Amino acid sequence: MNGLNPDSVMTGVYDGAAYWGDMATSEPVTGLAASLDSLGFVNLGYISEDGPTLNLPGEADATAVRAWQRAAIIRTIRTPNEEQPTWEFTLIQQDAKVIELSFGVNVTQLAPNEIRYVIDGNTQRPHGRLVLDVISGSQVARYYSPNAVVTAIGALTFSNDGTPMGYPITISSDFSTEINGQIEVWQRTVADFGEPAGWAAGVARGGVGDVAPVGDVVREYRDEAAIDEAAVDLEAAVEALEGAADKVTGRKRR
Repeated sequence: MNGLNPDSVMTGVYDGAAYWGDMATSEPVTGLAASLDSLGFVNLGYISEDGPTLNLPGEADATAVRAWQRAAIIRTIRTPNEEQPTWEFTLIQQDAKVIELSFGVNVTQLAPNEIRYVIDGNTQRPHGRLVLDVISGSQVARYYSPNAVVTAIGALTFSNDGTPMGYPITISSDFSTEINGQIEVWQRTVADFGEPAGWAAGVARGGVGDVAPVGDVVREYRDEAAIDEAAVDLEAAVEALEGAADKVTGRKRR
């Protein structure tokens, strides 16, 4: 092998999900096979089309120690970077959990279709557990931040151009003694390791087989039979609309 494998290239992220677990009610994640629902995590729903961004800290400061002889550098002292990795994405579902996470508030259910909450910008945010599942072609990856906290929420835009109103949040992945780091990653390359057992069944129940359940809209585009069926339904709907239009206009098609 020459090391060139196009199947191992992530050419575009087609699906995935972000999950949040409160420290008091969720349990640590141990790999791709972990069922997040059973561990107390909540799916945060749709994310805007820009997708999530992971920002890593810049380089640490370095100080050179020089000797008198020829001013030679005999040692380099590096100071650890105090910054932490951060996630940025915009949540666009108007769900209670999304609002609670974004604003750091408690949502009160007043009626089946009515909620109430009070925004206080000075509220101290609690840490929680963040999981981001990513699917791109034949690639499956899970990013786990066991000590995460929302550090900022961006401006809310109420536009009339069809753009959904969302909550642009920044989440810091702080150091965790659970993993001795900030983010733990599991990745499966189907091209190298084979498709996970139960993958096809996982589509029906909203997960990636028995390996990485990632929400309600995972990998439906892989189901060719469903695509064909949808195409037939669409064609029939178009013909029905054309027939209705002909009746209104009196037009006769050849």
